[in-house]
Amino acid sequence: MAKGVVIKIDGIDGCGKGTLVENLHTHYNSKLRVVTTREFGNDQDANVSTQARSGTVSRMLCEIALNPRLEFDPIEKSMMLTVVERRQNRLVLPNLREQYDLILSDRSSLSRAYESELGDPYQKLFEWAVEPLLEEDMVLWIDVDPKVAFSRTVHNTEFVLEHYEADANEIRGFAYQVEVSRAYKMLSSQKNNIIRIDGNVDVENLTREAIEHIDTILTSI
Repeated sequence: MAKGVVIKIDGIDGCGKGTLVENLHTHYNSKLRVVTTREFGNDQDANVSTQARSGTVSRMLCEIALNPRLEFDPIEKSMMLTVVERRQNRLVLPNLREQYDLILSDRSSLSRAYESELGDPYQKLFEWAVEPLLEEDMVLWIDVDPKVAFSRTVHNTEFVLEHYEADANEIRGFAYQVEVSRAYKMLSSQKNNIIRIDGNVDVENLTREAIEHIDTILTSI
């Protein structure tokens, strides 16, 4: 395989992205050179250059933007996350393509569903700053009932604010998750490389379906 394949896993908080990424890594690790990464806030930028550890910068920017104590408004938060996503697709993923056969990413460009409340101005920012640089051969969108997903991410608010165990999105409640879920459905219909998988099934069946789709693209290259 001359160039690594980038598969991104996305969906609302609580859909099972992290678990699926781990399961896919385990499945493919004995067959291919596999690496996992994150669309927002990883440490792999450190491998791009011998200069500053920009991966640490990426993670730091995400933690700052999503920390509820710092009270970033939606515009400020979105601008910071746009910088992180641009760097991930401009620097990190092209570098990983050269080193690995399969790159599994937690989140994708679909996560802009969380910024849908900003409307057209944010969409134009994304189209200008990120979309031309996107590195994603396939996006697996885990479509899950918001009630199921929310039940997996419920936190005690006081504990969250004390220990930073949830971000500013997670503590906005169930109604917000429903809105974001609708935005995912809308955005997923706009690109041909986005594949819906059923997140309401058990993790074994979810993993099996994802593998079937990934195998299709791997055998076509």
